[in-house]
Order: sequence, then C-alpha cells, then structure tokens
Amino acid sequence: QLKQYDERFYLVGWNHSSRRIDHFPVDRIENLSYVKIKYKECRVNLDDRYKDVVGVTLPPEGEVLRILFWVSDLDAKYVMSRPIHISQSVVPQEDEQILRESYKVPNGGRFFYLHCANNYELRRELLSYLNGLVVLEPRTLREDLKQIIDNISKCYQ
Repeated sequence: QLKQYDERFYLVGWNHSSRRIDHFPVDRIENLSYVKIKYKECRVNLDDRYKDVVGVTLPPEGEVLRILFWVSDLDAKYVMSRPIHISQSVVPQEDEQILRESYKVPNGGRFFYLHCANNYELRRELLSYLNGLVVLEPRTLREDLKQIIDNISKCYQ
C-alpha cells in the first residue's frame, strides 16, 4: 500500500522476515531486484492501524493518547487550518476558563485536543511550533518533549 505523509510517498506493508509492518520512502528506493518469493497478502488492515497515527511510524504499543495542548494566538489560526491529526478538535470557549485556571499558560491562545499515538512524527510536529504550542496532557508526552528540548539545549551550549 502507498501512504502519503508530508509531501512524500511511502511503500507500506507486512515484512514477513521481521514480522512487522515496515515503511520505505519511495523517493529513497535506489535498487529493486526480483526475488522468487511468493507474494503474500498483508493480513493487517493498514488503514485501521494508521488511523490513530501522525505520519508513518507505528509505535510498538500503539496506545491512543488524549492530548490536551495550548496554542498561541499567532499559531492557532494555522493549527486550525492545517490540523495535526484528523482527531484534532478545538476546546469550546466556555471550557477554556477552567483550563486556564488549571494550567499555567500565557494569556490568549486556544486549547485543542488530539486523540492519537505518541510517535516520532507527532513529537516533531508538536515541537515545530516552538514556544507557540504547549502540551499540557498527558504527562508522559510532556516528559518526552522536555527530554528532546533538553537534548537540543545541550547542543547549543
């Protein structure tokens, strides 16, 4: 199956040798060779496996997280017009005051929810907004992002 993400196509299918789903960027395939192995249909429903994933990297556990995040006024319009994942939803404005009292966030901005798995592409997308996006929940994802930010900070010391 072909899957598109971030203006790139990936060949996705079941790898019988490693017994897992693998993906290969089509533009990086340099050499193809014919092998005398009978084709076997992928018995995994790939559309179902990828519905809770940003990008192409399937996390081993595949747990779907309920992610709450805040976005600055500057970035909120962009996040609304180009959702991070199909599950993205805006927190109703009448619920925002409770969230502002519960979490320390700058004035203004909007709150959003996502329901998806924690993987490389999700973390990369969230961090691409720099300080214009703050993940509030779950704590495990916050800690993953903090570790990445700490590692980046060390590179600039």
